[in-house]
Amino acid sequence: MAEKTSAEVVIGGKVYTLSGYESEEYLQKVAVYINGKLNEFDSIEGYQRFPADMKATLLQLNIADDYFKAKAQAEKLEREIEAKEKEIYNLKHDLIAEQIQHKYKYAKRLHWRQGILGAEIIILFIVGFIPQRGNMIATVLVSFACAMQVQSFRKVNGFSYASTMCIGNLRSGTAALSFYLRERRPEQLRQAMYYLGIIVLFAIGAGIGGNLSANYGIHMIWVSCGLLIVSFLLMFLDIEARRSRA
Repeated sequence: MAEKTSAEVVIGGKVYTLSGYESEEYLQKVAVYINGKLNEFDSIEGYQRFPADMKATLLQLNIADDYFKAKAQAEKLEREIEAKEKEIYNLKHDLIAEQIQHKYKYAKRLHWRQGILGAEIIILFIVGFIPQRGNMIATVLVSFACAMQVQSFRKVNGFSYASTMCIGNLRSGTAALSFYLRERRPEQLRQAMYYLGIIVLFAIGAGIGGNLSANYGIHMIWVSCGLLIVSFLLMFLDIEARRSRA
């Protein structure tokens, strides 16, 4: 445990002894701040005519105001730093996905997106072995897999979508349905149905996954590995179909 520090300081012309676990330099800074506030109020016309209790209240209110403004500024900076760190984190993952795309883009037997799926399968399989105390590591690995997923799979039948979140899909589907109700164009209804299907399947998967995880624990993430393996294999059929058309 840290030792207490004591320092003699001058506040308002009087000597006080302050004690705390901070350094003597810090305690002196506190005294300088208080003296600055006292001088600031002394310079206000009519302040000296106020009763002592009113002076003390005004000083306390002013110090509280400084505190809450500084706290709000610190919280704002923390949010900005967190947002920047998240942006850098996502950019790193996007860069990895782009590198995989560049490396396997012209591969004849393996589509570059299959490389992404393969990496996701391996990552999620490893996560299934991480014990409860390693939740932070598991979260980072799953986030990494999700970032690659979002970067690599952006469209379904020509329609932009997000595969790891639902808000954007809900907005796009609602917009497409709204346009269809006004203009009655079949392609808009088709687009709305695509998004509706994605949203419904997302909700079903989230519900089943949540319940299974609650009952059987982290190992249920291996179900995701199985589904990704199915997707990985189905992409071979798509590659063969494209070769046949060519």
